Amino acid sequence: MFTRIHTLKFPNQLAKEAMRDKFISIVDGFFAEGLLLTQFVDIDETTLFFINSWKSKSDSERVHNTHQNLFMQLKDMGVKISMSGGTATIKYSSDEILNMLEKKT
Repeated sequence: MFTRIHTLKFPNQLAKEAMRDKFISIVDGFFAEGLLLTQFVDIDETTLFFINSWKSKSDSERVHNTHQNLFMQLKDMGVKISMSGGTATIKYSSDEILNMLEKKT
């Protein structure tokens, strides 16, 4: 598996809150393109992480390249973006944890 971590630092809380729901709806579409798991993490009033785990690096890069325009628009709005990614090992304690996650079909 391959995981990409996005850090978005917004100029203010309103900008973050306005964009958070938009990101969630965009990322929901990635499940049809190989996304296995996503997490949105509110770090503070202006910082949002989203962490995506994919079947492969090529799936991640294909989708990432398709959405370059979105990242350019965010930068134009004053959002500071950093991304990193790599091969991931993901573990969980029991099948019960799957009941706590929202499943996208």
